[in-house]
Amino acid sequence: MPGHKGRLPECLAKIDPDLSAVMRRDITEVHGADVLSAPTGILAESEALTTQAFGSRHSFYCAGGSSQTIKAMLSLATTPLHGEPKKTHIAAGRNAHRSFLAGASLLPVEVSWIPSDAETASLTSCPISPESLRMYLEEKRAEGNAVTHVYITSPDYLGNMADIAGLARVCHSEGALLLVDNAHGAYLKFLPEDLHPLSLGADLVCNSAHKTLPALTGTAYLHVSKNAPAFSDATVREALSLWGSSSPSWLMLESLDLLNLYFEKEIYKDMADCCRATDEIRNKCRELGIPLYGEEPLRLSFSVPGHGPRLAELFRANNMYPEYADPDYLVLMITPGNTEEDFRRLSDFLPKIREFVSLETDADMERARIHRAMALPTRGDSRLPKRAYTLQEAVQRPFTVVPTSEAEGRILARPASFCPPAVLPAIPGEVIDHAIVECLIYYNIGEVPVLL
Repeated sequence: MPGHKGRLPECLAKIDPDLSAVMRRDITEVHGADVLSAPTGILAESEALTTQAFGSRHSFYCAGGSSQTIKAMLSLATTPLHGEPKKTHIAAGRNAHRSFLAGASLLPVEVSWIPSDAETASLTSCPISPESLRMYLEEKRAEGNAVTHVYITSPDYLGNMADIAGLARVCHSEGALLLVDNAHGAYLKFLPEDLHPLSLGADLVCNSAHKTLPALTGTAYLHVSKNAPAFSDATVREALSLWGSSSPSWLMLESLDLLNLYFEKEIYKDMADCCRATDEIRNKCRELGIPLYGEEPLRLSFSVPGHGPRLAELFRANNMYPEYADPDYLVLMITPGNTEEDFRRLSDFLPKIREFVSLETDADMERARIHRAMALPTRGDSRLPKRAYTLQEAVQRPFTVVPTSEAEGRILARPASFCPPAVLPAIPGEVIDHAIVECLIYYNIGEVPVLL
């Protein structure tokens, strides 16, 4: 058992009796329980139910968030299914989460960046069409540097949805596997129209359970598609174990287990009702002339160039808490956990958002235009920053931290981003040029780790 032995000292229990009650359910992998790294009992049975709900070959539980499952996907990319290890070349969208870079920096992989189809208005977006991906994969194959895996983030932080079905067809025709960071999209499986990447052809998919489902923070899934190569369960569990604790929280695992009953009983109705309520808000936004961004069903991204942080403050002052705000956008994530009263309050608040939209000035729009021109995820190969070291080389070298205003010409040593969204304007090993400095300043990143 944990050191608390299922109870809090009396002086602490008086302060927080709710925590004391939780402690009685907080066990470890003791005799009679199961072991997440090699389950044979209740956890194996529970994962089997989740596997059935998602329609995967196997859905694996994780108590280390999507960050752990993303790194595990990368580990699987480097794991040979038979014979000798082969070179792993992962082509990724430039809006990858920093956990992707953390994993890639410690694994024998080559990472290249797929050019975006268009300039976007946010660092977090990198639209890639199936045709653009096909051209990129053919180009790399012609160079003798064939891509083995493609890594896509969908939905992104603003709710943009990739054409997963089209991207999957391209990947498979080129002999590559499709890995999808679907951290924010676990709920997509349970909509009136199934939009989950697994159902659309992806090979490996990670989900945060806690972001859009009623589960404890840090719970996640790693899904292996029925059509993916035959990774053994032991291989996947070893990949997860490399990046996670050997003592996973049983409170978190219990919350994942309880979700299976929700999947059987109520989730489809709850999601359909939630979509209808969100659509009503979306329609009212259109009537009021409030610009929205992205097409994800249960996310509302308000486009308010120059006013995102101020609008976020107003939301919080009215006891509503945005998922994310930057200089140009404010994002709300909607789930069935929101009540009718929540939707009513949001609807009543929309005129306030409209006031911020009307505050946009020519200067705001020009600043946003400049930002779109410099946003690094939209750069094609010819416009990428100069690379001085590989990702793996950069993170192994000594570094210091300097003010962003003094970073031009230096080499980025470690990820320089905030969370959310934990998307980087530059990659470790790249030379920080003037555009990167401007982008960092634009997103209020005041200090940068650079190589000595």
